[in-house]
Amino acid sequence: HIGESLLSTANDAFAALGVTKRIEAACFPEKWGARLFTHDGQNGRYVDFTCVREVTRPQTYQVRREEFDRILLERAREVGVEVREACNVITCEFAPDAAILDVASRGDAGTGRVRVRALVDATGRGGLIARKFNLRTEEPRLANIAIYSHYTNVPRLGGPRPDDIRLIARNDAGWFWLIPISKELTSVGVVLPKALYRRMANGSPEETLNSTISDTPIVAELMRE
Repeated sequence: HIGESLLSTANDAFAALGVTKRIEAACFPEKWGARLFTHDGQNGRYVDFTCVREVTRPQTYQVRREEFDRILLERAREVGVEVREACNVITCEFAPDAAILDVASRGDAGTGRVRVRALVDATGRGGLIARKFNLRTEEPRLANIAIYSHYTNVPRLGGPRPDDIRLIARNDAGWFWLIPISKELTSVGVVLPKALYRRMANGSPEETLNSTISDTPIVAELMRE
């Protein structure tokens, strides 16, 4: 749910929002596809976005979310959105002609009420509307847990596309991502089925991440620095 590695279709949204030039100027690492590897690095394949006919521009980006989100937020302000930062929507109610939100400030713990004509629920896993109306259903195949951190000195790919995402399978139904998000930083995370995570978890999430890195040969080799 971090959203650091974008898809090529995001370029159409950037054009519609009027932020294409700003995204380009941010100098995010370029992403042209995905490298897929087995846990031992002996086999793999390449997913090349230039081979997809449906996209208008194949090259996209790996992004640092704080900078990426700032660009989008500033654009929203420019076109007239009233932006409230450091606030949480606590509850929502619906009248025939409006949605009514109770909003709490994380800064001074103050609360207020906002009346809007339409509500878009972008709370992600928080599921504001889904929880209110009991709409959430579990999908067992997606019952996963991710642990990640940002590292320096992780080797990049060789060749003309060094900043493509790497997806590395484990031998137990888990998998890793390695995403360059700046010239120095690489996001490294592991996704594990919930039941497997509970069996493996020993100590802090950081310790569990380090354990999964050490027992996945190709990742351990890349992270040896």
